[in-house]
Amino acid sequence: ALLETMALVRGPDRQRLIQALEALSIDSRLRSRLFTHDAPGRIASAEALSAFPSRATVAALESVWRRSRDPALRLAAIRSLIELGEAPTLRDVLGELESTGVDSLTFLPVLRRLALDRPAAAIEEIANPERSPAVRAMLADALGATGDYAVLP
Repeated sequence: ALLETMALVRGPDRQRLIQALEALSIDSRLRSRLFTHDAPGRIASAEALSAFPSRATVAALESVWRRSRDPALRLAAIRSLIELGEAPTLRDVLGELESTGVDSLTFLPVLRRLALDRPAAAIEEIANPERSPAVRAMLADALGATGDYAVLP
């Protein structure tokens, strides 16, 4: 519900809302929930933290995406890091994709966003013969979605 409410508020009002929520320690509570609640609660916390840019939030999300055993939670942390402008490298995300048993299509929006932000890295990775055919196909889709003609050979 927090993200839906935040989506309705723009500009200076949004910043005031974030400051008010931080004054109530909501961001701190969300960070602690990343490690203490059930899986759906941890995932919801990771997603909600995208509204609270701070070093502590980035550190907590990075810790979750690198250490959690829950692939869905790691993916939520990656998405929030991207929203906060602290995206992991495309290579790291592809490593995550190839190492998990998660449905790879859940990674497609993340790959599209990373390819849009870093097309050169995506082009480099699609040419990497060590990448699986499935990952290379997803990268091709992500690059195609950028609409950047520079990615065409």
